[in-house]
This record gives sequence, structure tokens and C-alpha cells, in this order.
Amino acid sequence: MKISTLLLIVFGLFSFISCKKVYTCSCTTTLLFTSGGATNYLDNSEQYSEKMNNKTATSACENKEKAITNSYTNTLSNNGTTSPQATAVTQCKL
Repeated sequence: MKISTLLLIVFGLFSFISCKKVYTCSCTTTLLFTSGGATNYLDNSEQYSEKMNNKTATSACENKEKAITNSYTNTLSNNGTTSPQATAVTQCKL
């Protein structure tokens, strides 16, 4: 009886340890055009590995936000060689 109770407790602990949360980083990029003042929204989301904890997933999402903004900024300014015709603002959240 004691062994079966102990095995049940151990099995229960392993089932809690193996459950990891999957984090999804959702991003919205707003392009503010200087000619015409039009605004365009682009959505992008990515699921992170179950092996990530909240702190790591938050950091990865913040880095993704910076990378998306830099990519749009570089594209809009032809890698810094021209004056951009729009401004890119990206916001990402878990």
C-alpha cells in the first residue's frame, strides 16, 4: 500500500514537471507614411519552444520587436542611404 501511494505521488510530480507553457509572441507593425499619412498594420506571431521560461520568452519577444523595427527602417531608408518615406513602429507582446 505504501509503495503504490509513493509511486502515485512520484508519478503526479513528474506529470507537473513535464507540463511546460508554450509562449506566443504577437507583433503589430504600424507604417506611418509621410506622403498621404496612410497607416498600415502588419501582424506577425511566433510560438516559442516549450523549453523556454517566461523570462527567456519575454527577452526573445523584445529582441524580435527590435529586429522587425530595424528591418523595416533599413528597408524604408534603403539601408540608410535615402530619406525614409515612412516610419515603422513595432509592438510585440506575449
